[in-house]
Order: sequence, then C-alpha cells, then structure tokens
Amino acid sequence: MEVAQFNAIVEDQILDIRKRSGSKNKEYARGGDKLYNFKRAAEVLRSSVERAHWGMFMKHLISTQDIVEDVEDDKYSTMALIEEKIGDAIVYLILLKAILIDQDHVKSDLKVEDMTAVIDQVWKGKSFEPHRDGDWDGVTLEPTT
Repeated sequence: MEVAQFNAIVEDQILDIRKRSGSKNKEYARGGDKLYNFKRAAEVLRSSVERAHWGMFMKHLISTQDIVEDVEDDKYSTMALIEEKIGDAIVYLILLKAILIDQDHVKSDLKVEDMTAVIDQVWKGKSFEPHRDGDWDGVTLEPTT
C-alpha cells in the first residue's frame, strides 16, 4: 500500500471517530457524562470502571477477531462491517484513556529529582521566610533577596 493511500485511510478514520464518538452522546452520556454507562455498570457489577469498560470492549475485540479468523477461512467482510468494528474498537481505546484520566489513574511523568533541579535553578541563592495572610493556615514561604 502506498503512503498516500494509507494516509487517506487514516484521515477517513479520524472523521469516522469524530462522528461515531459524538453520535452516541444522547444514548450513553447521561447527565453530560460521557463515561456514565461505564460508571453505572461498575456500580451494578461491583467492579472498577476500568473493568466494566474492559468487559464491554471485549465484545468489540471478539468481533474484530472473528473478522481476522474469517479471512483464514476465505470468508471476507464488507467494508461497512470492517469500518464499524475497527471504528468501535478505536473509540473504545479512546474511552479507556478517558476513564484512566477521569479516575485519576495516570501518574505524572515528572520525577521528583527533575522538580528539585528546576526549583534549585529558579530559587538559587535566595533564602525564604514565612509569610502569613491573616491566619496560620495560609503560611507561605516568600523569597528574600
């Protein structure tokens, strides 16, 4: 496959993802929460939101796996079916990313030693004194030079 043809497939898929992810909002995003159904399923199943998502995602993965296995048996799928199954799988991966972010299950890439180095560089040569705004709960360190 030529690069131009592949790039056209990617662009078509991006348009499909935008359409697909927006078209289901009315049905699945109750109360404006795009992840509502996963959160509700997690409550019902007494599971995590990630596990609830994974169970629903498996349906799409199995359908995609069936397409691959059908090829091995010389059975071919329509483009409409391929677009539907691949599109759903991509959207479900994006939903998993959203769930991991929403549930605060993403750790920072910033390392403590990197933060310390930046702080040392910015505040080098400065000393600090406590500064209070009204009560002791609001104590901050102000640089003095």
